[in-house]
Amino acid sequence: ALVDGTGLASNYSLNSTVINITQRILNSSGSKFYDANTNALDADISLSNLVSGELLNHSGTATISSANAGSYTITNLAGISLADNTGLASNYTLTGGTHNFTVNPKVISLSGTRLYDATTNAVASDLTTISGRVGAETLTLSGTGTLSDANVAPNKAVGVGTLALGDGTGLAANYTLSG
Repeated sequence: ALVDGTGLASNYSLNSTVINITQRILNSSGSKFYDANTNALDADISLSNLVSGELLNHSGTATISSANAGSYTITNLAGISLADNTGLASNYTLTGGTHNFTVNPKVISLSGTRLYDATTNAVASDLTTISGRVGAETLTLSGTGTLSDANVAPNKAVGVGTLALGDGTGLAANYTLSG
């Protein structure tokens, strides 16, 4: 309805109105554990800024700027396709949104053997097996972990203590002993 402004609304009639509806811009976020590649798989990405009650399906692979552990912006969303669910994919776009992705450090497991020495120390040289690395990457280990007691027993848990990973052919920052 027209209302009075600087003129009288009764002097005008409304013939037609036009509105352009543009696609709603989606945001995305996601995370994965370090795997030495720059892929951000659809299963690791969540979409947001959809109209309330609407859902979309998405598939494919996006690209992040680095494979290393850290927080990034998804640099290439061309590999992600939107598909209808309770919402119509044609009503949405990924272009122009905020697209964040985190690569978390991969958890490393350590194991080894040592002779009874009446201490609760597990020095790095006793922990000779580093499991959970990606591909053929190597890491170094230094410091001393802590055992709950000094007595002989198999499969004892080792507290991290001062144990620390160091660079080998892989970057230590891409891995963690916690978790």
